[in-house]
Amino acid sequence: MKMRTKIKELWEKLDKAILLIPITIVILLTILFSVFPSGSSNVIDAVYGFLTQKLDWWYLIFGVAILILLIYMAASKKIGTTKLGKPEDKPMKRFTYGALVFTSTMAADIMFYAFHEWTYYWDYNVSDLADTSTTSAKVLWSSTFSYVNWGFIPWAIYIVLAVIYGYMFYKSGRRNKQRISEACRSLIGRHADGPLGKSLDIVAITCLFFGTSTTFSIATPFMTAIICKLFNIAMTPVITIVTLLVIAAIYTAAVLIGNKGISVVAKIATILVSIVLALFFVLGGPQFILETGFQGIGNMFAHYARIVTWTDPVRASSFPQAWSLYFVCYWCAWAVGTPFFIAKISKGRTIRQTIIESMTYGLLGTFMSFMILGGFGMNIQASGTLDVVGMI
Repeated sequence: MKMRTKIKELWEKLDKAILLIPITIVILLTILFSVFPSGSSNVIDAVYGFLTQKLDWWYLIFGVAILILLIYMAASKKIGTTKLGKPEDKPMKRFTYGALVFTSTMAADIMFYAFHEWTYYWDYNVSDLADTSTTSAKVLWSSTFSYVNWGFIPWAIYIVLAVIYGYMFYKSGRRNKQRISEACRSLIGRHADGPLGKSLDIVAITCLFFGTSTTFSIATPFMTAIICKLFNIAMTPVITIVTLLVIAAIYTAAVLIGNKGISVVAKIATILVSIVLALFFVLGGPQFILETGFQGIGNMFAHYARIVTWTDPVRASSFPQAWSLYFVCYWCAWAVGTPFFIAKISKGRTIRQTIIESMTYGLLGTFMSFMILGGFGMNIQASGTLDVVGMI
């Protein structure tokens, strides 16, 4: 009875237009993609080509600018020391906070990418940056690009917005509306309550749906394949759908339970991922993994400015267009919802603490995943045990 009452209360609070219009858009586009697959593919390729070939510079500049803004906010005495909440508000414990930050942004897709993303970079022509003709150089730069694409700029996109939303919730007294339009009120004024604000929210939720569908289209077949492999059963669409329903049920139950529900799920997920990483570290060649990770992170710092500003104007490889820009777009799609969550759990922390701790926990989890799982795969490739690159 309590659960039913809570669902009813949540439904009454929802803005039906902001929810139903994006769902309708997604369903209609899904039908069009299914009925006209070839034509849809051509349209998507044309849009993607325009974004990557004509606006690549804008996305890359945007990513760098966001990172610079985040550094400024953390370093500023006035901004950095601003507390998100009342003076007596206590911050969440660090382990719980770290688990929630990491699991709110990095889901099953990180397990998918961390294992094999380096294979895409292995034979790429990146001669503008370095000579990658040797196996040693391939190992170095393949790991480096993973750290760059999943590192400071992605987390900066999330955290800058998280800080802005946190200020909106806890300092400006606008906690009741978790909307993009509300965050833009200082720019658009009273129009936040009109058609302009509504349009912003509809576009934002539509983008979030597409970002979610992208993640699940990658992660769900991956998880289904693992389940089928473990239990030696045939992989079918039914199993994929059941997997999705189980995930939805767990998440919905955790949300309805309250704040502790999500915290418990996040802690369990963090512990399980840590166990998986520990197993792969021990069995996958600890020395190789540590050495590869250490040199990859060092190489990232040594060449960071050059990598994130590389646009490849003559399109010798189109690497920035295919990967650097792709990931900036990927993080932007998820930046609609994820920063709201980080903002909500950052109550009691100063802006500087929120920035430093969120970035630290986020990078720790991300870099450890790529170092261990990616290092495991590269060790197999470099030793000649298995041609992983050829398989991919």
